Amino acid sequence: MDRFTKYALITIVVIVAVLVAMAYIGYQVGGNGATDDKVNEKAGGGTTYNPFTIEHFGENGEYVGFCAAGCVGGFLVGYIFPTLFNSNTESRRKN
Repeated sequence: MDRFTKYALITIVVIVAVLVAMAYIGYQVGGNGATDDKVNEKAGGGTTYNPFTIEHFGENGEYVGFCAAGCVGGFLVGYIFPTLFNSNTESRRKN
């Protein structure tokens, strides 16, 4: 298995493990029912904030967002992540 495949596999396993752990914690702890409704009721009085969301891109907004996220994720896994674990075997050899 080459380096890229190994790092991509490690990254995927770590991401899935984090998602599973957070889902388990959210399911076990719970108790956050209708939190958004409570916050919206408190903040809803007189605010006129209009945030920029992905819906502003129209019909293709979701595609643009996922494409951008895929490009950033591919860059991180392909170029930045392997350099963290790069080992120089030449420096270990004794001449």
